[in-house]
Amino acid sequence: MTDATEAVVVPAPPADTGVLEPGFELMARVTARLAAAVDSVLVEAGLTLDQWRVLTYLRGHDGATMSELSGVLSVTGPTLTRVVDRLTTAALAHRNIDPGDRRRVLVQLAPRGRALVTELRPRVAEAESRVLGAVPGPERADLADALRRMLT
Repeated sequence: MTDATEAVVVPAPPADTGVLEPGFELMARVTARLAAAVDSVLVEAGLTLDQWRVLTYLRGHDGATMSELSGVLSVTGPTLTRVVDRLTTAALAHRNIDPGDRRRVLVQLAPRGRALVTELRPRVAEAESRVLGAVPGPERADLADALRRMLT
């Protein structure tokens, strides 16, 4: 179900040069480390990071259109189509006609997908904590709040 990929190795930060790194570079490096940590858990389950993001979004919603998923997850239409195709083939999600508007198709979490998210969520959270562990709990909540504000 997953493409053959190698684990992403993110180099250690360079020695402190006294020069402040641009915010983009810092965010990119942290994102790469988080993605690599989470990917190490997902690979064992045969999932990609994009598949995981779709499954976890669907876990909190009663279905979503492809355009909704694309916008919320910042995934292109063609990529999302491939991701959802693989999820439906693996019986982790399914497509249904929206009963409120028969012109729309909803992607919904299948019972098998719900069970997989429930099983993997603690392991993914642990992987994230390994990366974010240097940030104390209260500051981690502040960081999450700051990141959410950046998205609005």
